[in-house]
This record gives sequence, C-alpha cells and structure tokens, in this order.
Amino acid sequence: MPGRSLLKKAAPPPPKPPLPNFEIGVPAPPAPKLKEWQSSAVRERRQQLSSSSFLIPKHPGKDYVALCVIARDAHADLLEWLNHHIRLGVGKVYLWDHASDPPMQEIVQGYINAGLVEYEHLTQFHHTTGKPQMFAYDECLARHGHKHTWMGFIDVDEFLMFRDPWPAIQSLPALLQEFEGPDAPPQANSGLAVHWIIFGSSGHERRPTGGTLRSYTRCIRLWHAQHALVKTIVRTACTVAAEGPHNFRHNCSLPVLQTDKTPIHGARSDEPVHTRLALHHYAIKSREEFELKMLRGSAMKRQRGWEYFSFIDEWSTEFNFDGLAVWDTQSAYHHYPGITQQQLARYSQEQHEDFWLKGADDPRYKEQLRQQEAAKKAAVVAGGAQQAQQLAAANSATGHRRTNAELLAAREAKAARALLEGKHKIQLGEKPGPRNTDDKCGPWKVGTATGYSTDGTDKGDLPMAKNDLGEYLVPGKFFKAQNILAVDWNDWDEAKYRYLEVSLEGKEATMEVWDFCNDKDCSPDNKECCSSNKKTFTDDDGSGFLLDIETHALKSMWGYDDGHNWLVAPAWYRICDRFDYQKEVDEYDMECMGVNGDKKCGFDNPTPDTSSKDSKDN
Repeated sequence: MPGRSLLKKAAPPPPKPPLPNFEIGVPAPPAPKLKEWQSSAVRERRQQLSSSSFLIPKHPGKDYVALCVIARDAHADLLEWLNHHIRLGVGKVYLWDHASDPPMQEIVQGYINAGLVEYEHLTQFHHTTGKPQMFAYDECLARHGHKHTWMGFIDVDEFLMFRDPWPAIQSLPALLQEFEGPDAPPQANSGLAVHWIIFGSSGHERRPTGGTLRSYTRCIRLWHAQHALVKTIVRTACTVAAEGPHNFRHNCSLPVLQTDKTPIHGARSDEPVHTRLALHHYAIKSREEFELKMLRGSAMKRQRGWEYFSFIDEWSTEFNFDGLAVWDTQSAYHHYPGITQQQLARYSQEQHEDFWLKGADDPRYKEQLRQQEAAKKAAVVAGGAQQAQQLAAANSATGHRRTNAELLAAREAKAARALLEGKHKIQLGEKPGPRNTDDKCGPWKVGTATGYSTDGTDKGDLPMAKNDLGEYLVPGKFFKAQNILAVDWNDWDEAKYRYLEVSLEGKEATMEVWDFCNDKDCSPDNKECCSSNKKTFTDDDGSGFLLDIETHALKSMWGYDDGHNWLVAPAWYRICDRFDYQKEVDEYDMECMGVNGDKKCGFDNPTPDTSSKDSKDN
C-alpha cells in the first residue's frame, strides 16, 4: 500500500546478561585451554609504537599529556612502566616516591636528566584525607596541571594498552585529541575514563624474570563488574581536585567520556567499555609479590588479604596476549635486591584500612550484603522459635525450666563440636616462620580463638558489659580504634597489657590484651564458658591461652562477620612486650574502675579474689 514501508522492523537486541561480580558461593567459570593457533597467531598484526609519533604532522607537542603516579619500594617495576608509557607518547611523568627506602631516584635518574620524569620523595604530608595518594594527586594538579592539556592518574601496576581497532601508530596524544570536545574549556570534555582489565597470577608462585607485560596472560573475563571501575585521564583546565583514586571533581560543561565516547559519572559505569583503550591492571602478580603487597599496603592506606588473591586468580580464566605486543626487549625491567628486614619492620608498624576487594562499595554488592543480613536475621528468628520449642519440650520432660545461660552454654558447646567436625573449616595451619619481632616475643603456641561483642549481645561468652573493659571504663570509640582481646582470668596476670601476635588461617595480627574472661561473668549459675572454651584447642601441656577477640577486630583484621556468634577456632599466638597502656588510658580518658570494688588499675592492682569456684579449679 502507498506510504507503507514493507521493511520489517529490526528486532531489539537481546538483553545482556547481568555482570558477574563477587557473589559468595558462585564458582568462577572453567578456564579454557590454550590452543596452539592462539599463541602462534597472537602477534601477527603489525605494531608500531609512538616513539616516532612526534614526527607526525600536527602532533600536539611533548607536554600535551602527562602522568601522575605515586609508588613505594617499586624499584624492580618502575623502568618497565616508564618505558611503556613514554613509548605511547607521554611527555612527562610526575613520580611521587612514597617513603621508599632506599629512595627510587637513582633508578630513574637518567629519565630525570632527560626531562621526562620529575621526582618527589614524599615522607611527610598534610591532607584532609590522611592518604598519600590523594595528597600527590592534588599536588600534581595544583603545581603542574597548567603545563599540560591532559594528565592521567594511574598506578605502577597499571598499563595503558591500545585495543582493537588497533591504530596504525599507538599514540596516546593522537587518541586524546579526539576527546577534547567541540570547543576550548569550559565548553570541553572533562576527561577520558579508561576501564580496567584485571590480571591474575598466571600460575606464577615467584616473581618472574621477564617483567610484567610478558609474564601475565590470564585475566578476568571482560564482562565482569570488577571492570566497571575506571581510572581517569583528566582535562587539566576542567579539573579542580581528586575525589578518589578513580575520579575527580570538574568544572567544565561537558562530562568525562568513556572510550566509546559515552558519558560516565563517578568511578564506575553500569557496564565495562573496552573499545580502543584499556588499562591492564596487574592487581596481584605472583604469590610471592602479593604477600609483600599485603604487608606494604597501598597509597590509599588500604590492605588486602589472601581472599582477594584467591578471588582474582580464580576468575582470571581468559587469555589476553596484548601485553606481548609491546613489551620492551631493551630495558623493560630492572633486577633489584629483595625486600629488606628493615622494610618489613616498617610495613608491620603501619595502620591500614581493611579493604578486601576493589569495588566493594558497588551498590550491587551492598544489596547482596543486605540480602545476606536479612537471611541471617530470618535464620535467627527461626532459630529462636526452635529454641523455644526445645525449651518447652525439655521443661515438659524433666519438670525443670532451663535458664537462658544453660541454653547459651549448650549452644557454645554445639559450636565447638561443629568446629571439631569441620563445619567451619578453620584449620590451624603451619606455625608462622621467623618475624622481625622475634627478639620481642616468646615462642609460638596453640590457643583457642573465640569472639565477643561489645554491644551486650554475646551473653554466652562476654568478658565485659558494654564499656566496662577489664579494669577501666572506656568510650565506645576505643573498640573501633584498637585491636583488643581478652584472655582467661587465670592467664590475666601473665598477659595483661601485652601485645599478642595472633595467626588465624595464616593471616597474622598484633593484638592488645585489655580484658579478662571470667566464668562467673557468663551466667548467674557460674557455668563454664571461658575455661571450657580455652580447653577446646591447646598445646599438649594444656597451657594454651583463650584468645577472646573483640568483634570489630575480627572484622577489620580477618573479615569475619558476627564472629562472636560462631567463632571457636585453633590459632597460633605468642606473647610479646608490654605496650604503653597508660598512654591510651590518657588519650581516651578512661576511668579506673578496678576489679571487685578495688579501684586500683594497671600494675598497682593486686590480683583480687574472684570468688568463682570454676576459675579457681581451672
């Protein structure tokens, strides 16, 4: 019919599957097998880097794009990273050396002399966030932003990498010219957001000798929520300050664009974009290097554990050989002496935020946690109803009404049995090896780790009631600021106000002994809780401590949620020097309460009689 199109409307594209993230209990997909044709054909396409791109007509100039990076003790990795990005056309690198010992200046002195690197050794700084990385980023913008059109902010374990469609010449300045926008600032695009491709260990146990780009070839599948995070190359005239390591605050009229020229707001997009340019993130490298990375922490004062390594490695099921296209055969990597004991000692004394997975602030992840918490609460309600039925049945059968304390003690015993049967799967593991604190600590022993809460919910094993801590009355903020534990009353004199090094599942933490656990605190009936838990796991001579760890410390150091409700586990521990408890008493304005009405605290307080038969007998 006239005016009517005979063409059928195209069917809408099928919806994309949801981004896999870090769902608990969801296994990673099986790794594909590498076929011979893959490895032989990987590098057949022609590669030409931008070492010659400055000869291109209308090239924007050497100062067009710069990078800002902060690194610590990265002597062995820095040259490969520098060479790669200079060959992409980066004209200047602002290197902030975060208290490396020795400083990294000697490694890059040739680049400094050539005007390619500007070096700062950062030992002291002041920034509202207290984070070295944020200080360095803001200083880069304030001091040097006006010298360059673009400035990228990435780390030394991140490499900018061109992707299909591959340009004839891999020139970062040439690419960025396309993203300037229709007019000069403030009518310009605010920046270019580049998405991660995260790589695992590729089976390396120890640091490989061939550098990073050549050695790591397995990455997380591209369609994954971890790749929704970006790092930003900012338009300096449009950028005010850093909002975080991933994104910035801008004042131009146009947004930051992704590499497919779609806008992005914030540190992550709804889905990853890997068109034309990506950021290879070698997040864990070899097992040996990750162990050191755990100790060192990051320039954002964050620290990860082995659960992060396992997650990245298990999901790194895809092959990616793009790094092999551009790795430098001349001076890509630098052989540097291994880490020193002095550096390890320095790392161990620093405080870092527990931050197990990048992107853990993803709203999808938060929703998953919310659902898990709701399921836990539902289980508690259901368990309470079942407990009431059991109590009624017991009362009916025996004519005796069991107290809540008796039920809680039975629950503790059940948890211990479940642990012994392997239901919690927390194993003792190997005895920790030599440490830099060996001269300040005694031998390693086996004790029993349990948990207690400071909110009054843990009546079955509670060495304190709310803010009543051992001999002192303390403010609530103290519990979140310090890693504290309690020991059985019988060990209080030996352990009080000492550091204890505790190793659970291979992860060690230094704890402060501020409290004691007494059987009489568990219930009016003086049923055993502390001394019975202490006996669950112990050395052959029966001398192992009860390590009753406060719930905030269990979360921050080991990632255990609600540990006071379920934790009964074997742990290695050793007794170390006394700490300056009086300094913390003064800092937190603690009130001396004493024990049993005797208002003496610290080492002026003699051991009082607890009037608990269980404690005396045990």
